[in-house]
Amino acid sequence: MHKEQWLLLNKKTDLQEVAADYDLDPMMVQILANRGVTKEELPSFLYGKEEDLYDPHLLKDVEKAAKILADAIRAEQRIRIIGDYDVDGICSTYILYVLLQELMQGAERVDYYLPDRDLDGYGLNERIVRQAAEDGVEVILTCDNGISAMEEITLAKELGMQVVLTDHHDVPYETDATGEKREMIPPADAVVNPKQRECNYPLEGICGAVVAWKLMIVLYERMSAGDAENAKDAENVEKAVLRRMLPYAALATVCDVMELKDENRTLVRLGLGDMRDELTMLAPEHIGFGALIKAAGVEPAKITATTLGFVLGPCFNASGRMENAMMAMDLLCTKNAGEAQIKAQKLVQLNDERKALTEEGIRDALRVWEEQPEACGEKVFVIHLPEVKDSIAGIIAGKVREATNHPVFILTGTGETVKGSGRSMETYSMYDEMCKVKDLFIKFGGHPQAAGLSLHNADIGAMRKRLNANCTLTEEDFTEKIKIDVNVGFPYFTPERVQALACLEPFGNGNPSPRIADSGVVFASAKRIGKMGNMLSFTLEKEGRRIRAVYFGDADAFLEQFEKKFSKEDAKDLLCGKGTRKLSYLYQPQVHTFRGEESIEVIIKRIKWE
Repeated sequence: MHKEQWLLLNKKTDLQEVAADYDLDPMMVQILANRGVTKEELPSFLYGKEEDLYDPHLLKDVEKAAKILADAIRAEQRIRIIGDYDVDGICSTYILYVLLQELMQGAERVDYYLPDRDLDGYGLNERIVRQAAEDGVEVILTCDNGISAMEEITLAKELGMQVVLTDHHDVPYETDATGEKREMIPPADAVVNPKQRECNYPLEGICGAVVAWKLMIVLYERMSAGDAENAKDAENVEKAVLRRMLPYAALATVCDVMELKDENRTLVRLGLGDMRDELTMLAPEHIGFGALIKAAGVEPAKITATTLGFVLGPCFNASGRMENAMMAMDLLCTKNAGEAQIKAQKLVQLNDERKALTEEGIRDALRVWEEQPEACGEKVFVIHLPEVKDSIAGIIAGKVREATNHPVFILTGTGETVKGSGRSMETYSMYDEMCKVKDLFIKFGGHPQAAGLSLHNADIGAMRKRLNANCTLTEEDFTEKIKIDVNVGFPYFTPERVQALACLEPFGNGNPSPRIADSGVVFASAKRIGKMGNMLSFTLEKEGRRIRAVYFGDADAFLEQFEKKFSKEDAKDLLCGKGTRKLSYLYQPQVHTFRGEESIEVIIKRIKWE
């Protein structure tokens, strides 16, 4: 267990004067202030509308990209979309494919390819480019990839193809003798990526699907304006494209862990609203997604960002991790409800298999690390698990990072070359650090907190040594900062106050669910729950009130820590309903309804042991 430091946020706010206008509780005002919301931003934060979304024309090269595609459509040229095998890449590809097909009136002149993890690796490669040329493709359209494909796009140009690049990953760069960074942008005919230095889009942290979706809005406007008989008002065209593809832009935003602030928050709110609308989801383009929602046992009216990130998104990802992401595209493109249900059930099954393999991989990773004497004291963990599927390396890396609060690379494979995925924390930019040792890698790319790579097996030791030699993290950096929004006891909550918290949704990166702490709470009783007895239900007591609490963490680990903090006798008393010891914890209040009566219960998210 790594060190933790609990910090109570108490940011100053100018929201009080407008709080009354929105009937906000003082606790809500403080939570909003902790999120950095100003009084000017409050209306869009709480009630963001389509009008609050940014103008797609602000994206660099988006007009140029739309013109290339419009010209290709009118000239009846063949377009191939090259996506990626994760949720963002799948959604990006689907948005582009559906909308281009419509503009081309269903012609087979537009198709798509999602790279196979084992055969292709990430993004464009020489085989994919040459295959496109052999198939008579005249325009390659990338989505959620391409910004690092300098050689591949150069080859595509040499083979006579036009390339429209849409991506959102960090732009590769070289550093000159003065320390100045020079962007290394591939020679595509148009490069639409908000991370480019010269791009004026107000929010650079949008996902690949949103970039693709914005391009389609501009393209539809251009095509409509050029059609004298059926010209539409540009604003109406934009809204039509916006509403139909919004669920996929929202899904990708959450699953690619974009910050749920600003435009991202608004489009996810709107997208979730569409997903909950049964009439909307009956449209032909949503049959496959609707089937997955049903197969995963999700009630449409209760879909949240958490549902997207932890239930539905992983099913899409499982296709690329366990078999091939083309399965997910096949589901989305299916127009027959019966066929869609069968395909959706297969994705749910694959995800269940992925979960089992992941749990085994996490245990192996922690064991291997503990058994590596040369790794003692190292700050960056580089762990080689030869037999693990490289498709789940990123998930394992993320879980090990959560457990240790260290940057983690998980490498897989037994041949001359190995693949890997890394996950980091706020204080360590994984992508920047990899750039410092880029001579080691065959290929790499990613974000500050996540990356993918391949390298020669013989260079694993050098990678570990050089990354650690360059690392400037201190012990303080490895102490996880638990930021608490408010410190308030459960007696404060009424059903109305709990329900009011819902207006802060969607929750996710950049807008976590409120972290509410309570201290001096008596843990009066505990009992094991769940099929395996691996979870706990408590009775808590404070200010003369008792309440039920549920803890979904490891029951054995909790009881072990309870004994260490207090005694074996205290642990025995707790299980016998005679507990007197007090703890501090983070919790989430919720409304429990039984026989028409509402009461408050809490879910315990974290215990403070130190």
